[in-house]
Amino acid sequence: RTAQGPITKNANTLSRTLTLVMTEVTATFEQFVARTVMLVRRVATAQEPLDADSMQALVEAAQKLQGNNRQLKDYVARLDAEAVHEAMHGGFLGLGCNDNKLISVLCSRTKDQLRRTASKYRELYDLDLREDVLSKTTGDYGQFLKYSLADPATYFADMIDLATEGWGASETHLIEIFVTNSHAKIQEGKAAWEARHDKALIDHLDDELSSSYDDLQDLIFKLFKGKRDEGTETDEELAKQQAAELYEECTKSKMFGDFKEDVAIRIIGLNNTMQNMLVARIYEDEYDKSLSKALDRCSKEKLKKALRALLIPTPDFIAQRLKHAMEGWGTNTQNLVRILSGLDGLQMVAISQAFERKYGVPLTQALKSELSGSFLQASCLWVNALQDPASGLEKTTEQEIGAIAGDGDAVVSLVDALLAERSSLAGFLSKLDAETLREACKGFGTNDERLISVLCSRSKAHLARISAEYWAAYDQGLPELIEEECGGWYAYLARFLVLPTEHSDARLLDLAMDGLGSNKRALIEFLCARPPARVRAAKSAWEQRHDASLVDRIVSEVSGDFRTLALALLRGKRFADDADDTAVDMDVVDEQAAQLHDNQGDSEIYSQIICSCSPAHLAAVSEAYENEYDCSISRTIGIHFDSNMRSALRALLQPSVVFYASQLKAAFQGWGATNRAICRILGSLDKSEAVAVAAVYERKYGEPLRIRLAKECSGNYKRLAVSWITLPDELEEPNASLTIPSIDEMDAEAAELPELDVQNEDENEIDAEAEPQEEEAELELDEPPAPPEPMPPAQLVAPPASYVPQVQQPALDNKSASFPGYVVEPHFAVAVPPGCPPGSMLSVVSPFTRQELRVMVPAGVWPGTTFMVHDGSLRQNI
Repeated sequence: RTAQGPITKNANTLSRTLTLVMTEVTATFEQFVARTVMLVRRVATAQEPLDADSMQALVEAAQKLQGNNRQLKDYVARLDAEAVHEAMHGGFLGLGCNDNKLISVLCSRTKDQLRRTASKYRELYDLDLREDVLSKTTGDYGQFLKYSLADPATYFADMIDLATEGWGASETHLIEIFVTNSHAKIQEGKAAWEARHDKALIDHLDDELSSSYDDLQDLIFKLFKGKRDEGTETDEELAKQQAAELYEECTKSKMFGDFKEDVAIRIIGLNNTMQNMLVARIYEDEYDKSLSKALDRCSKEKLKKALRALLIPTPDFIAQRLKHAMEGWGTNTQNLVRILSGLDGLQMVAISQAFERKYGVPLTQALKSELSGSFLQASCLWVNALQDPASGLEKTTEQEIGAIAGDGDAVVSLVDALLAERSSLAGFLSKLDAETLREACKGFGTNDERLISVLCSRSKAHLARISAEYWAAYDQGLPELIEEECGGWYAYLARFLVLPTEHSDARLLDLAMDGLGSNKRALIEFLCARPPARVRAAKSAWEQRHDASLVDRIVSEVSGDFRTLALALLRGKRFADDADDTAVDMDVVDEQAAQLHDNQGDSEIYSQIICSCSPAHLAAVSEAYENEYDCSISRTIGIHFDSNMRSALRALLQPSVVFYASQLKAAFQGWGATNRAICRILGSLDKSEAVAVAAVYERKYGEPLRIRLAKECSGNYKRLAVSWITLPDELEEPNASLTIPSIDEMDAEAAELPELDVQNEDENEIDAEAEPQEEEAELELDEPPAPPEPMPPAQLVAPPASYVPQVQQPALDNKSASFPGYVVEPHFAVAVPPGCPPGSMLSVVSPFTRQELRVMVPAGVWPGTTFMVHDGSLRQNI
């Protein structure tokens, strides 16, 4: 932006906006994805064709997305391969097989994902996954896993071998193979079979089908050669002619003519399914008999079975075959193995729906009544397997980008598909992570290394997805899980980490403002160091939770110049919903720099200017001030302002990572570290922010932050804090290695670190405000809302009738008194009655207006204590 000059509305073209995505080098990949979504929507609604620059930006975005998606798919395959290998070789001395774990991985994936897993398994362990699984499993269960692991072409070849092994062929198996597969899949299977046997499949089938099955062979060969129509169009006139022709054949007397199989093969064998269904409907309407029943005239049972299969949708036919395998004395488990192992994804959904529609019971319920043991567990999970991380989009997302680079519509469609694929991958990985955490925490004790590895290699957005998945599966979120499994500062920091940024900020506000007084340093962190968009989101979250105004609450906690600044921030355009955090108005930059120089020490002027600017505009003002007056604004602030006001103004001027680094340094000073501040700062940072703060800390203070944390913290709390600032985000760097140092290793490094020099030599350093030391802190968790109960009336600490409310007004000088928008609101105390914990709603009557108000008991206020209520209807302008 510096090179291009000021960005105005007229210059804010689509091309420049698109290019901005590619030049935002400091953004995380999730931020890049969010911006790409916005840009694709803008392109979709643009009235003009894309120019060359915009097209190039989209192509580069597609390349970046495609590269990251490929890495994520490879990462998922590696996780699955490692889990499968551990299940089969991780027992005592590598013996035995953990069937539950093996089934949970292999039978909950689609064949596309299993293909990736098999490839990664070969790469990691130099073993064929199918052969390894078969060597560790037995019976129908083992055969089922073997065929399930086969890709469609290999499965086709396996089924041909199974149908033609031994003496003679199984014509029924061959019918199933050729009737239920498209010509394209038959050709892929043909190539796989011929590569395996070095002979022609058509010759093999000709040898296996005896002369008594010539008509069936004719039909199979027509399907084999792709003679059948695979479309969906129908022709009613043709259907009437075909129905009449079939009627003529099916009603011939056995004494005066034979049934001509070639007529039925020509019509039913070559029609598409929709045309055959139309013919069958017309036949039944015209001749009062179903076409399926009429085919009884054909004396060849196997041909008749194949013709009837072609009259109905493929899912209905497969559902019939599954039902037949479960009927009679005993279950034909071999047929179930053969049929189920070839189904996959959306095809499985259609068959499950057809089975339940036809027979009135879910397919899984029918299997449970017929099967048992590992085969039952595997087959039921397989029936519900829709977990393809790529969501079946690879045919689109893996196309060569260079081949479509000149086609704007094709590039936009590709980016759409890549965004959808990445969303699916993120959702899939959140499920894997939820299961990893479950495994780390279930049973006796907690696998802390595994827990820390997951928490510290994910962004807050992804941790929120994991929490949602964990709640859906186990009726508790990650904060509740951590409360059960961890303790002390270890739990305190971990709970902060797993909260989304807006919720962790809302929690920080509660901690800063509850009780007597307020934590000014925490309020400065929230108001001045957070990006404005994040403050807006946290403000909304806090107000929704408390049904109260955050502006009123913060103003009631602070006073003096800091109160003036807080009001300017909260009610100014910096935190407005439509604020543009990147806006720069170069026309007023020099004028504002001059105002700041000419009014040094004027809290009103400084608040008005600094608090109303976007971060980008404020950076421009700071640069202009230094160029014109050979002095930084920060130095001027240090000379003319004291305490909280100085810290707040400097925090607004500094990049947030510099502010957080200085606050961490302050937390390390004195006798023992201030753990609450460490947890509050690190826990409120997203993954990428924490890594950036660590880099800034080392550059500013000449020592690695990880070693200082290792020296000041202890136990798993130490490992968690160090891992959060050092481990990479695995979803952005799937190939990066994760190594969590042991406590002994960290202690050895920390022993060589000197004590922290408390001398403050940096003029931009934020003033350190002492915080109370606590051995352990409890971070209150949200609980599921309880059903509403009648609340007892609140007891007001009410004045007598003749009492005139005295509103305590702050001491204001003339400057702050004239500050626009500054108000003081009448307030009164409310005593909390028994049975009304924090969060309860009370009905109270204002002693000022005698109006009934609904108020919420604040966090940390319990029955028997009081809290202040502000009557916002009676504002007094000062």
